[in-house]
Amino acid sequence: MRPGDLVRIKRASVGVPSNSLAMIVKIEKHLASDWAYKAEATLFKVLFLTDKVHPTLQQHYRRYWNQDLEVVSAKR
Repeated sequence: MRPGDLVRIKRASVGVPSNSLAMIVKIEKHLASDWAYKAEATLFKVLFLTDKVHPTLQQHYRRYWNQDLEVVSAKR
């Protein structure tokens, strides 16, 4: 995933239902795996593109971990 990708939020949170659409704006932090912790994690800043979110969250940013996002692919 990279900035500009259209993503679907997989995990619901306060004011944001699951399956909401958003766009990745920035990579906030990338945590690489080390010898003790074998998983990598990336924190993304997203902008919501749907009206399903609470009105106070529209045009605002939220941060999500990579496991809570799914890239939406264009079907041709």
